[in-house]
Amino acid sequence: MLASVPLALVFGLFIAAIYRRTMTNLNFSVPILHTIVYLAMIVALIMIIVANELVRAFTLLGAFAVIRFRTPIKDARDGAFIFWSLAAGMGAGVGLYIETTLGVALIGLFAWLMHYTRFGLTAGRETLLTLTVPQGGAGEAPSYAPVFEAHLRGTI
Repeated sequence: MLASVPLALVFGLFIAAIYRRTMTNLNFSVPILHTIVYLAMIVALIMIIVANELVRAFTLLGAFAVIRFRTPIKDARDGAFIFWSLAAGMGAGVGLYIETTLGVALIGLFAWLMHYTRFGLTAGRETLLTLTVPQGGAGEAPSYAPVFEAHLRGTI
């Protein structure tokens, strides 16, 4: 346990650092960041406790079924980072230190590469902008319509 949980902490911090660097400010969540770090250590401890005991595993499963998460996962990548942290904790907990270290490092490299190469983005930088503007009278074109038509795709 003295090796597994600290190593899981290192894995969790590494995963959290990649999460922070690759998520946009719009999608970044501090509770998810903390969850990533905690989960790696907690799962390592769980794997040590379960230790090939089927009864313990089912007891823990029943206990976890009661837990209800209140923080919604807004972005699918948040879920991926959480599962990554779970895998790191499991690997550290069962003593697969070399395999887990290599796996966490490889996934981190790929996550970083996908973020910095902007894999999947159609434009150099995509931004979501929401504006609330007052409605004009019936049949009148809003005063901002010519500017929007000149600079934005789509129609008003």
